[in-house]
Amino acid sequence: IYFGFSDDVKNALVSEDREALRKGVSDVQAALDELMGALDFKYPLAGQLYPLYSYCKRLFSTVLYSLDVSVVDEADVIMTNRLRLWTMRRRSMRA
Repeated sequence: IYFGFSDDVKNALVSEDREALRKGVSDVQAALDELMGALDFKYPLAGQLYPLYSYCKRLFSTVLYSLDVSVVDEADVIMTNRLRLWTMRRRSMRA
C-alpha cells in the first residue's frame, strides 16, 4: 500500500497537480501511521522501525513545499530496505 501511495505522490509531482500531491502525501502518511500503530514494542525491532517510519513521514511533509521527487526516492529506499530485511528474516525463520 505504501508504495502505491508513494507512486501517487511521484505522479502528482510530475504532473504538477497540487491537489493530487496533497492527497497522495496524506495517503502515504496514513499508511505509515498504520505501520507505526501496528508495531509491538515488546520486540526490539519495533523500537528500530518506529523512528524510520517517523522519518519517512517527515520526508513526505517536506515534499509539499520542496516539490522534490528525490525526497520521495529517499523514503522509498528506506522502505525498500525495510521490506528486504523483513523478507530475509522470514526466510531465515522458515529454514
